[in-house]
Amino acid sequence: MNSPAFCSIIHRIICTGTVRLTTAYLDNSATTKPCGEAIEAVVSALETGWGNPSSLHYSGVSASALLEKARHSVAASLGCDDD
Repeated sequence: MNSPAFCSIIHRIICTGTVRLTTAYLDNSATTKPCGEAIEAVVSALETGWGNPSSLHYSGVSASALLEKARHSVAASLGCDDD
């Protein structure tokens, strides 16, 4: 890992012997800690929308509706069409 931020942190540790960080996660392109709202949405979807959205039974239709709602929400957040 040779990012400027990482090198700066290592330089401070070597030169001063200390660094004041609580958390330094420098790879948000790989993964990012989700916010509480995102965690709640995922848990809710896993509990209520676990069916196959391509299926015609009740669980599948419910999952499909949840998926469409999510697509609409993301599209609205991005300012684009949801189709």
